[in-house]
Parts: sequence; C-alpha cells; structure tokens
Amino acid sequence: MAHFVPCYAGSRLYIAPGGENCFGGFLLSTDVTTLPDSLTVEQALYAYHGWFVQLPATAITDLAAFEQKAQVWFRNSARKDALAAWFTSIAGLTATVLFARKNGTDVTLLRTAEVPFGNFALSLPKDSTIVASAQALTFSRGTLLVTPTGERTPQPFALDHLGLELLNDAAPNNLLSLAFSVTSEAASDVLDIGLRSFSAPAEGGYTQTALYRIFNLQDATSQLTLQGTLDPLAPCDTTRSFLQLSSGALSLPTYYQSAAGAAVAVKPLASAGLVFTERLAAVDASGQPVILRGNQSLYLTPAGEFEFLLSSQGQADATSASLQNALMGGLSSVEYFKYTGNPILAFTPHQDAFARTLQNAAPGRDRVFGTLTGAGKTSWVTLQTAQSSEYFAQPDSSVLHQAPDAAADADFLTYLPVSVGDVEDQQTRLARSDNGDLPPVSFPLAPYRSIKATNISGTDIRNMETQVLSPKRRTVVQTLIQTGESAGRLRASLPSPPFSTTPQGLLLALGEDATGLTWQQLTLGQSSAANTPPHRADRLLLSQVNGELKSALQTNQLFLVITGAGIMSQCASIPYSLTAVRQRQLALQITDPDVNAKLAAMVPTQWPDLASLRADLAARFTPEQLENVFDTVRNALGDFSLFVADWEFDLSPWRWVNYNTLLLFKFCNKKLSQLVDDTEQWADADRFNSSADGTRQRIQAIFAAATERVAAGDGDLSYFVNTVMESESWNGVLALNAQVPLTGLPPQLEGLAAGIDVSRFQAHHIGISVTPIATGQSTWTSHPSSVFGLIDYEDSEHLSGNAPYDFKVLSLKVAIANSGIVSFSSKIELLINQLFEEPATQYSSSSGNNLLLYGVYQKSGNSGSYLFTTADHTTYGITSQILDAVGIRAASFVTASGGKADAENSTTRTTFALNGTIGFLQQPQFDLLSYGAATPNQGNGNVEGLAYSGLTIDMTFDPATPQYRQFTFNAQPLLPDANASQVRAQSLAAHFPMKLTALIQGTGDVTPDKMAYMPVDSPLNGIAMTAPWFGLQYELDLGSAGALAAKIDFTAGLLLAWSPASQTRQSGIYIGLHLPGVKGGERAIPIEGVLKLVFADVTFLVDPPTYILKLGDIALKLLALSFPPNGQIDLLMFGNPDAQTSGALGWYAAWVKNGADGAGGKQVQRLTQLHSESALSQLQQRLLAAQRSQ
Repeated sequence: MAHFVPCYAGSRLYIAPGGENCFGGFLLSTDVTTLPDSLTVEQALYAYHGWFVQLPATAITDLAAFEQKAQVWFRNSARKDALAAWFTSIAGLTATVLFARKNGTDVTLLRTAEVPFGNFALSLPKDSTIVASAQALTFSRGTLLVTPTGERTPQPFALDHLGLELLNDAAPNNLLSLAFSVTSEAASDVLDIGLRSFSAPAEGGYTQTALYRIFNLQDATSQLTLQGTLDPLAPCDTTRSFLQLSSGALSLPTYYQSAAGAAVAVKPLASAGLVFTERLAAVDASGQPVILRGNQSLYLTPAGEFEFLLSSQGQADATSASLQNALMGGLSSVEYFKYTGNPILAFTPHQDAFARTLQNAAPGRDRVFGTLTGAGKTSWVTLQTAQSSEYFAQPDSSVLHQAPDAAADADFLTYLPVSVGDVEDQQTRLARSDNGDLPPVSFPLAPYRSIKATNISGTDIRNMETQVLSPKRRTVVQTLIQTGESAGRLRASLPSPPFSTTPQGLLLALGEDATGLTWQQLTLGQSSAANTPPHRADRLLLSQVNGELKSALQTNQLFLVITGAGIMSQCASIPYSLTAVRQRQLALQITDPDVNAKLAAMVPTQWPDLASLRADLAARFTPEQLENVFDTVRNALGDFSLFVADWEFDLSPWRWVNYNTLLLFKFCNKKLSQLVDDTEQWADADRFNSSADGTRQRIQAIFAAATERVAAGDGDLSYFVNTVMESESWNGVLALNAQVPLTGLPPQLEGLAAGIDVSRFQAHHIGISVTPIATGQSTWTSHPSSVFGLIDYEDSEHLSGNAPYDFKVLSLKVAIANSGIVSFSSKIELLINQLFEEPATQYSSSSGNNLLLYGVYQKSGNSGSYLFTTADHTTYGITSQILDAVGIRAASFVTASGGKADAENSTTRTTFALNGTIGFLQQPQFDLLSYGAATPNQGNGNVEGLAYSGLTIDMTFDPATPQYRQFTFNAQPLLPDANASQVRAQSLAAHFPMKLTALIQGTGDVTPDKMAYMPVDSPLNGIAMTAPWFGLQYELDLGSAGALAAKIDFTAGLLLAWSPASQTRQSGIYIGLHLPGVKGGERAIPIEGVLKLVFADVTFLVDPPTYILKLGDIALKLLALSFPPNGQIDLLMFGNPDAQTSGALGWYAAWVKNGADGAGGKQVQRLTQLHSESALSQLQQRLLAAQRSQ
C-alpha cells in the first residue's frame, strides 16, 4: 500500500514518494505532536488534523519556507474547517479552499466550492461527501462549469466521477480525476472542442479565430465519453491534464472528408483524448500575446492516436473516380493523402496556430496573412503508422490535366493526379533511427465541413488555409517524403497522347518507367520561331524533372525560390547548344588546340540534356581532356533562354552565379512581396538556396529599389511593383537579374554589344504569365508565352583617353509587356579624338570628346525599328594646317545585319553616319579649298564651310569578342552639297567655274597619279600624295566645239587634295588635273599608239578674285617629232572674276610661231604673266569678239 512520507527529515508536509518536484500532499498540523513515519490517505483524512494541499510544481528544496508560512495561513480563523486548498502561488499563499466537517469517517463539505481554471471550474456542492481510498479521495457529486468565451453564464456538465488522486503509483498524483460525456454538438461548442486558428488586425487587438469542429455529434447516437485527470493549477500541462476518449466506440463521425467528398469516421485508440489549450485573446501590433488578467480562456483540442477509417469507404486507385481512401488536405480537392488500409494519425497539441495580418482586407483586396507563430496554439497531426501513404498535391491555380478517355468529350481535359511521393510514417522513422527516439513530425490539417467563426469571415478562413496552413503542411510533408526512386513519382496510367498541361501554361510531357510516370519535359516558356536563332532551343525546357523540384512544383499554394545551380542540375536538366559564336568564345577559354579543333568540327550541334552532352564529348575527347574542359563547356553551352521581341534572356543555371540570378515560381493567392519576406512560406527554402535569409535580403533589396523608383515616377516598373509584387492574383514564373547575352541583342542593335560591360548587362526582371497550349490527338504544343520584363542598364561615366575612337553604351532601357516592346530608350557615345586623321577637340562640351546619340523605338504595325540620332549640333576643332573645324549637325548609328539567320556571322559591322559641315582654313597665297569662314571657328557657333552627308566612322568586331573592336574613318561615302555650303568671297570655288562632285579618301597605295591626275603648279608648294590623304574632286565643263561642230562636251577633272600632318610628316597640298586619256600623272594625252598630246606645264595663275588655269606649250608628238614644229600653243581656262558666282568656264587658246616678232609673241608673254583684272578683261573682250565673228 502506498504511503505519504515526509518531504524531508522533520517535515510536517507528507508527499508521495519519488520525484524532484512536489505537486502537493498532506500538511500535518502543529497540533500533532508526534510525527508518524508515514501516512495513508485514510489516515490523513480520518485520523489526523491537517490539510490536503495542491501546489504548482515546486522543488523539494523550496518547501520548507512554504511549510512554515502555510501553518500560519491555515490557522487563520477565516480558514477554520479547511480541508484542502489549491495554491496558485506559494509565495503569496493564494488558494482555493475546500471546507469540510469531519465526524469520524463521515466527511461532508460545509459549503459549495469552485475550483477554477481559466473559463472552466469544478463545482463541488455543499453537503457532498468525501470518501478516502488507498490512493485517492472521491467526491460524491461534482459538476464541470464552462463559461463560453464572451459569455457570463456558466454552462454545467454533470460529472460521472470526481476524485483527487494522491497516491497512485501508476500515474501522476495531486490531480483531480473526472469523467463525463458530451452528447451534442451544442455541448461540444460550449466545451470548445476542435482545432483553432488565430489572427488579429494588422495593428493588433482582440483575436479573430475559427473553430474547426472535429467530431460530428449531430447524430443522436454519437457522443464523446471522456475520463481523465486535471490539474487546475496546470490545465495545459498534457502530462497532468488529459481527458481520454473511450476507445470502446467502434467509430466516431468527424468533419474530415475524403478527396471524393465523403465524411470520414475515426476510431479513438488508447492514447486518444482531449487536452486543454489556452485560447489566445489579444495581441499587440507585433503579434505578441497580450495578457488580460482574469480573462484566461481554454479550449479542448484532440491529442493522441486515432485510426482513420478510410478503407471502410472502399479502396480504389487514386486515378479512378473513387477517392474514398484518400484523406483530403485542407480546402483543395487536388491535395490529399492516399492510404492503403486505415492510417493511424496522432494529434500533437500545442503547435503554432497564430498568423499575423500583414495587410488588412480592403475593397477589392483580400487580407494577407504571415506565417504561423506560437502566440496561439492548437493541435497538428502526425502520420503514426500506415501500410502506405502517398501525398498528392498541385497548385490550385495550376492543376495538371490530361486528355480525356476516348468515350469522354474530347474538347475537355480531365484531372491528372500528381503524386509528390511516399510519406514516411513515424513508426518507420523510429525503426531506422540510431536510438529509436525521434520526435514526431506534425503538420496542420484542419477539417472544413463545419466551422464556427468568431470575428473572422469565410474569405479570411479560406485565405488562412491557402496562405498559411497549406504552405506549412506542404513544407513539413516534404521532409517526410521518402528519397530514392519513389520520391515524387506519379502513380497513374500513361495518358495518350503522353502530355499534361496546366492553366498557367506549363506543358508537361510524360514518360513511364518501372517506378511509374515520369516527367520527361516541362515547358516553362515558349519563344516564337521568328525570334529564335538557328540551332537554339525555342523553349525554356526542363527535362527529367525529379526529386525536390518535382515535388515542389506539385504542391498546392506554391512559392519556390531557386538560386542554386547544383540543386537544379540534380532535379532537372536543360538543353545544350554549340554554335559558331559559342565555339569562338570557348576558344578564348580553352588552351588545348586539339580540344578547340574538335569543338570547331562539331558546330553546330544540339543536345537534349546534360547526359547526352557528356556522352558525346566523352566519345570525342580523351578522359583527361574531358576532365579538364567539361565544366567550362557545360557552362558555356547551356541553352535555357527565352527569346522575346528579338531579345534573348538567358536563364541557364550555370550562369546564375555571374549575375546573381534568382528564379521564382509563384502559384498562390498571396502577394509576392509578402511571400518573399517570410522564408517559412518558401518551398524547401534551405534546399534550393545556399542561404535562404541571404536570398530573401537580395530580393527585398530589389523590391525596395523598384518601389522607390515607381514612387519617383519610373513608369516602366509600375507593372512589376503594382501587379507582380503587390497583387495576390498574379501567378507565373519570374526571373530576377537574368543575363542578357551580348550575342542575343536584336539584329538592329547588335552593334551595341561593343559598348556594353557584359558583367553588368542583365534584365531587372523577366516574367512569364501564361503560355497557351494547343492540344492534339498525337501531340501537344505550346504557343509563344506572354512575357513581361525590363532591361535597365546604366554606365554613366563618359569615355576618355587618347585612342582615335572609342564607343560606349551609357544607358539602355527596354520595357516588355505582352511579349512586345512598349518602351525603349538608350544613350550611347562615340569618342572622337581624330577627324580626317588629325586631332579633334569638341568645343563647349560637358562630356569630353564624346558625340552623344539617343536611341528610340518606332513601331509600325507589327514591327518596329530602333533609331539612334544626335540631339544637338556638335563642333570639333581640328588641330591642322588644312582643316579649321568639323561640324556635326546630325549623326546616326546603324548596324548592318542579316537578322537572326545571320546570327553566326563572324563580324558585326556598324556605322556612325555623320552629316554637317567641314570648315577649311584659308591658305596663304591661294585659297584653293575655299569652304569655310573668313576667320577660324574656335567654337563660335555652327561651322561654316562644306556641307556634307554620309561621312562615316565604321566599327567592326567579332560578336564572340565584342570588346575587341576596330574603328575606321571612312570619307568615301561622303556626299558634298555645294549649294548648301559657304565659300569665302575671294576663294577659288567662288570664282572658278568648277562643279564639286566628291570628297575622296586616299588609302592604301591609291595616289592621284593612279587616278589619272596630272600635277598642277600653283603659288602653293605641292607635294606628292601618299596615304592617308583626302581631296575635293571637281568637274570642269569645257563646253563644246561651237555651233559649227557636233555637240561634243569636253569635261575635265580637278583634284584639290591634302595630306594630314602626322608625327612623321607635315601636311601638304596637291592640285591635279584630269583630262580624258591622262595616265599615271603624266602631262600627256595618248591619242593612238605613239601619237599623243603633251603639255609642257600646267599652272594655276592666281590673283584673287582672278584664277586662270594655264596649259602651256601644247604639242602633238609622234615619237621625236612635234607639231607644230616651229611654234607653241597655250590654253587658258578662267571664270569671271566680277561675278557673284563662279559662272561658266571661259577658255582661250593661242599659237605663236617660234622666233616671231611683234604682237603675237608679246601677247603670249603677257598671258603667262597676267596679274590684273584689266588685262583679263581685255582678254575676255577679245574672246567675245571672236565668238561674234563665227
């Protein structure tokens, strides 16, 4: 027989033996002078004066002080006839006391007593008798009183038994034992039996809560029979307070349901029962509980093991119409647990049940919840044992479908069950553990057939499930999914055709092996054929999807963030492609010439997956070569790109690390911004990210910056912020910091690659909202995705340096919506340190020597074009003896491209086309170049001079290595416009009748001699031209032979050339005359054979504004013979020096006989030394007279 023993030597407090803590016992009064060694329960009640004391858990060492104070406390007259007390505090001696009258073995309560705990109380009515047994006191009557939360009137429950356990060797002591029944749903609601979730307004306040009823007691035959123990001082301690459900009942109906909608019954097992849990009343703004004194409320939640009677509903395969043996998870009909036989689920109490409100509901906007916290508590379930357990789940917004049966309506797809994998039960976990001791893994699983709501709407209850409970359940269950071949497999027949799809546009190609259905290919996005270059994949395609990625993509209310290429490669593969450009890029990284030769021979090649790539390379390379280069080749050849509006967005996981790329999948009714804030809501956050917290901070920084920019007026980010980030309804696939390859620019913009820092060029975001699917009898295909995105590149530091030319992209911004360009802006610059091979300096510039061009996009119908032009007039001063300044009135940037079909071209060719004016300096003695201001420009306004268009600076580069660019100054396409040009008043062009036809550029071995020009003497010292040199080319219209002859035009050419100065030479001038038949710079015109017309000298006679071109001593030669044999012929060409324009060309020829005296010889002499306008006027008069005499 058990006995009380002193808690320490000499103590009057007798307790049950054993244990470090004391929960009470019998305190012997000091009236008793002889202390017994031990006491029985009967002796304590009937034979000794003392009190039964119940204490909160107290260390034995702390009892001496309590014992002394309690003796005094009980001797107070107010506690005369006290029999027992429940002390809520041993420091302040606050207690509930039972008063009784003893008369031998007749013990009766003197007054009604209530032992409270929360909103519950045990009522012991007056005149109730108390009987002692070997281990307990038994009360003849008792009532359980419950005051429902928010009410004032308690509701009674008659107790079938009430006792005080004191010396029970098999169970804890100092507990009340009780038994009663719950016979109706109304009674169940009074007791508050069920599971709960809690929330509160975002600013804090009283909680809003939903009671998920477990047991269906509407049937008159259904009831809960409860018996157990209660510690009023610790009602929520499940080791001391537990109401066991009778296991005698064959079954109890519940509000759980199968995936087919049928109600599910349970059978309570030996450990099944109810436990008291504190009902959260209020929280502050941070979600912390607010303690309301005297207002504690409790409710009863299930605990322990229950057998779920699913097999009694009929066992069927999950792909058939019957899903009775599948337990529905939450609210989604596509999330369920499929069992063989009846599983045993254990309810684990005191699990997290409170979710903060991150955003209150508003018109047109649902409430948004955060993750679960421990501010409120309820019970979760643990899969204890099961023959087999398989978890099926898909995002509600992305349910997989398959082709219907042949007999069904072919226009409608049917549901395709998707198994995440086999769930390991607790019994199996314990069996494989090292010490057989693993804590249970539980998850929230609430029934939804009957709910009692308090200050919470049905919409909020739904959102609590979809935003909070379901993601938590998914995350926990995922940890229980068995690894290996069974992980995430599909148990279903292979549909015909073997495809499935989702409303969100994920096209799934299925396969089959020994383990069941497999995910062969999953299309995340589709590019249009017109946008996809040759030999590249036109889809964002994942193949052999398995493991955690497959499981995550199958879960309901999915939010997945992936930054790890390693986990991606373990769970799926992508295609690979070797193009000519990629091969040339690899050649710069790989030093083995044999490997490079083999790779070059493989161009072009595509592989469907990594295994195919490795196998092909292994067959071509030596093992050592494969080991050395495989990672490099793999990283370069990943073909996981989306081509949109001629832009490429590269999402290959092997390149994520270079750009901090993040891939997000969102298929849930919650704001993306709020999902990011809480990694608990991410699918397998730590598995798919090396640091979930670090990833969260990176995304938050991107979101914060985007929000600030929208607030500052950046409309290109408004869709991203207002819809993608802040709308619960947006779902899709999103990539942040996606690489934009420089080889993936639109054909019209390929030239920009040479001015972009590849390490910084990426998309702010690219997203896929929907990918339409076309079904067919034999195959299913995807149509181009609806894509949105933004490229926002900025590198604002201007170019500098001494290179003749350089190029840079300062900014580039492209906004994409519905797979089209909706806005485009760019700013580029061309560094010009040299023009016409001589130093150039830009006047009045805040950007150095850089010519700024601005890019826009002009849309016409279904196509568009990119235009880059200057905004202002720009002037460059030239450090030269020939050139004064070059004005650029307008400039454009153009890339010559053959389009996507020419994507493998080894050279990209671009042109900066310049229009403006060229100002030449006035040369002393002879202003032959004519065009320009009377005084040097020196940055004073626009340049006066030769108007031109088509002057170009050409840039070429290999698209594989755009950083190695070559520039060429090209004046050959230049078109001069003499009519729009300004000439100096006394210059040659103003008074000599000649027509400007071109500005030519001498390159290579081209010289004026080779262009059939003969040199012309002038007051300027001419030099022979060698490249580089430039020249103004004119036509001289010599007229015709007159009215008496046939209409035959005589046209000559005049070249006014100059060579730029350099470190090895000074600038020089060259004047050349071209007459029909002139060759090699010789002053002769071949006529036939050895017969030719020769000129002794060709000279410009200059006396501004008079300019005369003289061809002197003209003779017809046949070998050594000359005609005329005894004289000379001179030809003079001139314009009108008094005219405002150059006018028509006049010419005059004279013959003088050798040795003749008189006027003829003197006249020729005067012509060769003609310097005055009067003399020229006399000559012109004689010419006019000769014309009249004809």
